[in-house]
Amino acid sequence: MTVTVDSGDLWDSSDEGLFAAVEAGEGEVVWTAAIAAPNSHVEPWAKACLAARAGLAADAAYLAICRPADDHPLRVQLRETAGAGTEAFEFAGVSGLTGESPAFVRLERMADDTCVRGLGSSDGVGWTAIAEHCFAEPLTHVGLAAASHGAGSLPLLFVAPTATPGAGGGGRSGPDAARGRRRRGRRRLVRMSRRTGAPASEVGRPRDGGARLR
Repeated sequence: MTVTVDSGDLWDSSDEGLFAAVEAGEGEVVWTAAIAAPNSHVEPWAKACLAARAGLAADAAYLAICRPADDHPLRVQLRETAGAGTEAFEFAGVSGLTGESPAFVRLERMADDTCVRGLGSSDGVGWTAIAEHCFAEPLTHVGLAAASHGAGSLPLLFVAPTATPGAGGGGRSGPDAARGRRRRGRRRLVRMSRRTGAPASEVGRPRDGGARLR
């Protein structure tokens, strides 16, 4: 799936970019994808990510595992609380990963809905954990995020993005798990205001699942 984005950046105290979000519901969920980003004649801090956010506000708390463009290494970015600054944790030691090769990324939200981990891989089989953080509030929305860092329209390729409730072990079973599954998959398409972090208007059908953060 190709995502074309023309935006600012996912950084600082508020974000401007695209977020194709699913309301994840309760319980453990794992997202994986392979990401290909341009590596020549491109803004080096454009990025494609898997992200978990505490809602759709532009300044929401979040954790994302990102593949920047050019030859930057995989990174985890996080904002600990709404409106706070953003931290980054880079890891260049993923075996076999180069600036020209697609990168496999994995986002794990734990069963308590507040702890999230970002991992990277060169082959989608062996995974390296880059960073993990536990937040003070649930991260309710999970999906694909992208930003072009002010460089104009930029295509970013997500290959086979997959969401797996309960993957990785430790998930719930029985009626509680069934209730969690029923709550998943609710998607929204909203336009976000960077000044207030509040939805400005509905701009599409809920099934489309994208949000512009700005």
